[in-house]
Amino acid sequence: MLLHAAPAAALTLGGPVPTTTTHDNLQPAGRTGPDGLHLDLEIGRAMWYPNGTDRAGTSILAFGEVGAGPSTPGPLVRVRQGTHLTVSLHNASEDTIAVHGLGARRGVAVFDSIVVPPGASRTTRFRADLQGTFFYWGARVGTSLEDREFDDALLNGAYVVDPAEGEPPVDRILLIDVLVERLPGDSGLEPAGDILAINGRPWPHTERMQATVGDSIRWRVINASQRAHPMHLHGFYFRVDAAGDWQADTLFDARARRMAVTENMEPGTTRTLVWSPDRPGGWLFHCHLSFHATMNAPLGEEWHGPAAHLMPAVFGSPNADADHHVERHMGGLMLVTRVLSREPRS
Repeated sequence: MLLHAAPAAALTLGGPVPTTTTHDNLQPAGRTGPDGLHLDLEIGRAMWYPNGTDRAGTSILAFGEVGAGPSTPGPLVRVRQGTHLTVSLHNASEDTIAVHGLGARRGVAVFDSIVVPPGASRTTRFRADLQGTFFYWGARVGTSLEDREFDDALLNGAYVVDPAEGEPPVDRILLIDVLVERLPGDSGLEPAGDILAINGRPWPHTERMQATVGDSIRWRVINASQRAHPMHLHGFYFRVDAAGDWQADTLFDARARRMAVTENMEPGTTRTLVWSPDRPGGWLFHCHLSFHATMNAPLGEEWHGPAAHLMPAVFGSPNADADHHVERHMGGLMLVTRVLSREPRS
């Protein structure tokens, strides 16, 4: 599902700034041939409108598949174990970018980064040697994942390796991002507010998922942000089947899989969660830090412009509408699954 669909625009150094699209991590990128997967990625500056194109946006660095334009999150890389990948990277931004996570998971290669200067291209070739849930990410050279807060904080994409044989698991991929908006202040650009997103969108723009009573629901949750998030499911327990990060993933033995309703996810970590609803309703999955589920912060001129009245909602509003509080006065890391009743068999 695209929230902000626009014709694809190329990322060019010094050229027009395109608008990012968002996606639900359903369609893998690249071209598959007899010698494996070929994927052409580009990095460049783009505009992100997390609250909708009728609201202010912010300039970010984004990944995009060549010919498809920039996207938030970056293009999904999903292959079977053993697949050979050839990934080209072109940097259309004004900064030298280090890209991490596009490599084999065994040995020291996983710690390597691909440094791409402005206007340059690089190619990496590797084999998907381990199955699991991973992600790739970029940042200005010398910036760690935990230190990315500003316009490079959304340089992230899911990388999933399925088993070599058999039917791939039916699952969904939820990638968490956090961007800190900066505005001019007395000492230059200063942090102003956070925008927190799942698959490129904050609540109430996140995907509305749907399931039926008795379904087995499997989520791959990726915290590609620099913040910790205790992710909480309403109504049901989930089972933690796997835990990892962008470098490695551990599938737990059946006896070691624990049940939980809240799972703390440190920066850069991944989880595979499985749950099954036993009754209908609308059930939230959200970060249990209250300030990560408050109304989305304004962007840019909105801090001083016509929408400045929204600012108090970030810290609590005396004019909140109790009947529509969740839809209108919450934001950030939250999505809902609508569970339908299962029709009895005739």
